[in-house]
Amino acid sequence: MPVPAAVQVKAFDDMLIIRKAEGPYEEIVTGIAEVVIGMDPSGRIQNVEIEFLDYYFLEREVARRILSRATW
Repeated sequence: MPVPAAVQVKAFDDMLIIRKAEGPYEEIVTGIAEVVIGMDPSGRIQNVEIEFLDYYFLEREVARRILSRATW
């Protein structure tokens, strides 16, 4: 059974990058979002919640379809 890829979360200025796998992106959604990051006492990320308020660079319906398939 393969080991699942670790989720990486990085923040740079006003950008949040969340990666689960290596290699090129299959699809990208860009927009304005409210983000809540839950951490344990040692600083490890336990949970990331993202609520998109607006989408950019993609038609709204395309972005919704992509986000509806997002599962970890």
